[in-house]
Amino acid sequence: MVAGGPIYGINRSDGGSVFQEQQGDDVMKLNLGPSLALPLLASVLNMAASAASAATAPDVQAKARAKVAEFLVWERSVKPSGLYQSELGGALPGIVSPELLCLLNAASKAREIATRETPDEKPPFVEGNPFLPNAWDHLLGSQILSSSPSPGHQGESKVKVRFTFGEPGTSLDAPSGTYRFVSTYLVKEGPQGARITDIDAGGSCDFCQSGSLRAALVDTLAAYPAAGAAQCKGLGK
Repeated sequence: MVAGGPIYGINRSDGGSVFQEQQGDDVMKLNLGPSLALPLLASVLNMAASAASAATAPDVQAKARAKVAEFLVWERSVKPSGLYQSELGGALPGIVSPELLCLLNAASKAREIATRETPDEKPPFVEGNPFLPNAWDHLLGSQILSSSPSPGHQGESKVKVRFTFGEPGTSLDAPSGTYRFVSTYLVKEGPQGARITDIDAGGSCDFCQSGSLRAALVDTLAAYPAAGAAQCKGLGK
């Protein structure tokens, strides 16, 4: 079809259509039988829907990156070591999903339970930054690298963030004395806007953290049913 002015459809008595495309003062007519009119109309509608979807995709990605940027600011302001309910308020409820927030609070309760029940043993979630690739080393800086749609998950994005570690005062671009890991943040668009649903810290050293934060929380909390993790499942959906 030649690109030009608006397309108008006129139904024919035999079930087909005559499509007219305005080209200035001229009108181009396409006489289509019933076997071609509906497929062509469906194709036009599909093209319109695809264009609308493409128009909104950059906006979804921008929102996902902005939400991760919010989280990075929160993490640097709190610099959490362990999981404590006193540190899980502020901006965090507006950054992570209700389910992930619930699991983080349940982890804090599990730490309290373990401290009471087995005071001679080290409880879970008592120290170390649970969100970074390395829970112990000094973080020099972070940079959002990219974002992309999560295949097979409508409204979900993957945001990549590079974390650079090294001794305090070391330049981010120093030729030596630094090391880097890339974390993946899952961000889902929902009724209340974009929220982080999970983090894969992406660490790859002996004491590093990697894999799903959400799955790690669920796995550890299974040993502490009184912490209330069961009520977190599916929150916010």
